[in-house]
Amino acid sequence: MKGKQRRSALALSFALLVALPGCDDGFLDTVPPDQLSDAVFWKQEKDAVLAVNAIYPLLSGWDYLYFDAATDNAWAQKSFSDWYHIGNGTADASNGTVANIWYNAYRAIRRANEVLANIDKIEKINPDLKERLRAEALFHRAYHYTMLANLYGDVPLILQPISIADAVKVTRTPRAQVINQVLKDLDQAAPALPTAYGSADLGRATRGAALALKARAALWESRWDVAAEAAKAVMDLGVYSLHPNYADLFRYAGEDSPEIIYADRRLKGQRSHSAFSTFGPRSLQGGSDVVPLRSLVDAYYMMDGLPITESPLYDPANPYANRDPRMYGTLLYPGAVFAGQVYNSLPDSPTPDRVGNDFNATQTGYQFIKYVDPADRNEPNNSGIDLIVMRYAEVLLTYVEAKLELNQVDASVLEAFNAVRRRAGMPEVATAAELTRDLVRNERRVEFAGEGLRLFDIRRWRIAEQVMPGQSYGIDYVDEDGNVQKIPAANRRFTVPRDYLWPIPLKELDLNPGLGQNPGY
Repeated sequence: MKGKQRRSALALSFALLVALPGCDDGFLDTVPPDQLSDAVFWKQEKDAVLAVNAIYPLLSGWDYLYFDAATDNAWAQKSFSDWYHIGNGTADASNGTVANIWYNAYRAIRRANEVLANIDKIEKINPDLKERLRAEALFHRAYHYTMLANLYGDVPLILQPISIADAVKVTRTPRAQVINQVLKDLDQAAPALPTAYGSADLGRATRGAALALKARAALWESRWDVAAEAAKAVMDLGVYSLHPNYADLFRYAGEDSPEIIYADRRLKGQRSHSAFSTFGPRSLQGGSDVVPLRSLVDAYYMMDGLPITESPLYDPANPYANRDPRMYGTLLYPGAVFAGQVYNSLPDSPTPDRVGNDFNATQTGYQFIKYVDPADRNEPNNSGIDLIVMRYAEVLLTYVEAKLELNQVDASVLEAFNAVRRRAGMPEVATAAELTRDLVRNERRVEFAGEGLRLFDIRRWRIAEQVMPGQSYGIDYVDEDGNVQKIPAANRRFTVPRDYLWPIPLKELDLNPGLGQNPGY
């Protein structure tokens, strides 16, 4: 736990921030009524530090643990959940999660804009620190606009503090223009950010984080040349590498790994989360809020590198043997061993994990275990595991996909792809011809399952309309007559073009009807 102790000062500052407090009611969280007056703030160097610190808690890695519930990877099985409706194609503009992600993004943007507009008022401030803090604010503004543009489409682009009177008159900016500003912000931020920090500042945005975010934003916008260049710049920094053990990356054992580029820093007892109790198995007092679907399980290839439909290694009677090892670090299936016990979710299981056993038991027979560390078993609502937002494997696969789309596959591209494969324990590819679009896309799916990236992938690839609608399933089992039966999960719908974007929150439209609503809502 030494690393956690070194990081406690920054984590504690996130938990106790009082500078620039937010307001839930105002449009775009523009000018909170309890905001500190400029007459007493923006006078000292520490004011700038506090103002930047106030942005960090609004970049939440917790959201990523739910995003897969709106994909063919997973299901939010509890019908009262906002994510249940988002995933099933029944969400509307009153959905609480849709509203909260919008609100938090604009709260962060407002705080970033306050920093950028006021930091020059401080006369006595170290010039290098000032530029770094400015860069951190730009990074956060770029991050939140990347999320907004990819979730809601056209959104208001606000680059300076504005009053409520002005806010209720803003209109939406075309998505492409928003992403142009994101890339501009990150180009300004990256050179002013360090590649690493000392122990007192671990967790802050780095140059690698700015470049990795640029690569992500460009990839999601199909700007292949920009994405490839930014990803290569991260690779050339020489400060990141893949963690040797995939499963450990999402446990305490993986904290401070050189694979982690940016994380939502957590600390037991001060800024903790409840991943164990939220996603863990019922037998360990877990709640199974989001559970894997059979579609995801079937996406894991066999150890020979072939899909289950082609590999001679696949045995329908023993379907979980000889699979991509990443599956074993991502989810539980009948017969898996976790926390010293055999997980049995079959319909005749005598354990609390029996499929459909009760409200908190899995309804698919599968369970996510990323961030569900047995070390949190006695304190399931008090986990201190950092929640990864960006990691080096994403940069490598971004580089691979972008170069593939540019028809520029060379030795560096093969090596980037094979590095991810080697760490996983899967066969490498030898030639450019083997590196197909389907293979690269499936690699992203299984590498990042349960980490939230699948939602953005199926949208930008325009395959959501193919993979989302219809009946989804969980485990197979053999009934008392010897017949194979399927456990049904959600029967989803996906309406085109409606469900490629989230709705603009109803409260925002009430305050400013000029925003307009996305199609179909």
